[in-house]
Amino acid sequence: MTADISDKEAQLKLQQLLQEFDSIFDPNDKSPAQTPVIDIPLKPEFKNKVFFRPEPLRSQKDQEVIDKNAEQLIKEGRAFYSPKSRHNIGQVIVPRLDKNNIPIVGRERVCLDLKPVNKCLEHYEYPIPRIDKILRELTNYKYFSEGDLDSGYHQFRISKELADIFTFSCSRGKVSMGVLPFRVFWAASIFQETMCSLFLELLMISLKIYIDNLIVHSLSRREHLVHLREVFQICKDTNLHLCLEKCTFIWLLQLKP
Repeated sequence: MTADISDKEAQLKLQQLLQEFDSIFDPNDKSPAQTPVIDIPLKPEFKNKVFFRPEPLRSQKDQEVIDKNAEQLIKEGRAFYSPKSRHNIGQVIVPRLDKNNIPIVGRERVCLDLKPVNKCLEHYEYPIPRIDKILRELTNYKYFSEGDLDSGYHQFRISKELADIFTFSCSRGKVSMGVLPFRVFWAASIFQETMCSLFLELLMISLKIYIDNLIVHSLSRREHLVHLREVFQICKDTNLHLCLEKCTFIWLLQLKP
């Protein structure tokens, strides 16, 4: 059996690995992943339904938040102007809170109000693994890394039909989402299934997936670097992006049954 490398050597090789795959950690690259286009059809009885909500009277501040969000999505290639769409989904401004539960000014998140749409979508379900089951299966491993996808849902492209439904308004007109928006009822199931299909060859060997979290597990540091490379390569090949500041690499944990 080949002797394991030292922690110092592992950290050095990790830095080299991160530099080699720096493109998957680029915070400025918001282009969607090259994965199968997601489509969730409407139930037959709602096939021709138009989802339309009149625009409410907003404060100037709220309208600026709505407009800024729309412009950012278009700039990132995650949405596009769609003046001919018949749909108009409502929008909700959700504040981001700091550790003291105080709203962070300028960090608000705009979400589509998808309640009317969710109840009309066809049933789509894929099993989400239980956290306790994942932990139990990791008890025989020693070294771990956790990768977090950057704005996970927004990395997956959606069909033209779904994009048309997920249309909202800003001051410049109607805008359609080109990627999976947050708050789609079946989004977690779709995400889990897609991620499992992308990393199928690594599952049960070196990787566990919990929606947008990738948990790499290994018996040695040397082996772990090989496993990280395999994960990074798939991310690069499919244009999946990880949020570096939310990732943790090569930490040692003795999990007990």
